Amino acid sequence: MGQFEFFAKIIAPYFVEIPKEIDEKWLNQSKKAAPKTYKGIQKAIKTKKDFDEKIGNPTKKTIASFIDKNFVSRSGHTYRNIMDKTRDSMKNAGKEYLRGEKNVFETGRYEKKLEDGQKRYAQKWCEYLGPLKGYKAGHIPGLTQIAIMALTGDNELVNYLRAQGVSVQGRPMVITTPERVREFRNTLAKRILSWGSEIIKFGYEHQDVKRLNEKLNHLVNEYRRHEITPFTSGGPSHIDFIIAQIPDSTKPGGMRKSLGLDIQITME
Repeated sequence: MGQFEFFAKIIAPYFVEIPKEIDEKWLNQSKKAAPKTYKGIQKAIKTKKDFDEKIGNPTKKTIASFIDKNFVSRSGHTYRNIMDKTRDSMKNAGKEYLRGEKNVFETGRYEKKLEDGQKRYAQKWCEYLGPLKGYKAGHIPGLTQIAIMALTGDNELVNYLRAQGVSVQGRPMVITTPERVREFRNTLAKRILSWGSEIIKFGYEHQDVKRLNEKLNHLVNEYRRHEITPFTSGGPSHIDFIIAQIPDSTKPGGMRKSLGLDIQITME
């Protein structure tokens, strides 16, 4: 085993509600975008074929890219079941899309649609966007930023974690070469946001965590300097998603699942 350099287990920040300024920013941007959105819809989508090409098919591809083809939910739903339901939904949606959008924008129902969208966004932000991306104005890093700080040598991470009562050993390290740091930061942030969201949205399934940990360590190895011990899930150098039980402040005495990261770096 190589020389140990850094170790910490970090649980994602927990948000009971979306910060007011983020909530208001989403609403204001959505209101400003409404007229442009409607004009764009009228211009771009005039037939069901337009809907399929510009909304239906891309939506199906996006959903398919997020689901492993061997996935089986707790209720027994397979990848094929989910995609069949998605295709049926898109088929029915295409029939009513144009008429529905006209009614929404021209009868004043868009305000209600915005209100519903605002609630959904707030729920999504508290569920996984906040924990993964963090709250910059509140100086609360999410798991994406924490991973970047740990693997690009940002020693402010140690100060932050110790202030939160998190046990930290060693110091963060730059695990990649100088010319690849920027690319590494951007790629790592995107992947942790995507894979972390997948784990949370699909109920913290053990098989998802195991599969995505293999992908995450493989990704980091693509950027690793040769002096750093190769990253493998659970190995001497690793970056693994973990699941923790934390107090649920919305339910006295209750507990809830939370996503975290187990990060360890060793030198060859």
